[in-house]
Amino acid sequence: ALGNAREAMRDLEEVALLRSSEFSAPAEWYLALADLRNGDLDAARSRLVRIAEAGGFYRVKAQALLSEWSQLDRKK
Repeated sequence: ALGNAREAMRDLEEVALLRSSEFSAPAEWYLALADLRNGDLDAARSRLVRIAEAGGFYRVKAQALLSEWSQLDRKK
């Protein structure tokens, strides 16, 4: 998947679906970042909310991004 964003996202989606896998949380995090980069803001926000609610290592990072996002929304 190196150098091919679409293929990498497909691979990450497969890993993220394995909810019991130790790699599902990192996969979900990187998918959220990829969604942001690709301009798919609805998908990114949805993933970040799931990550923030699930807890774990990426919870604080997801909450921070959602907080920044919320502040940007208020400035509009």
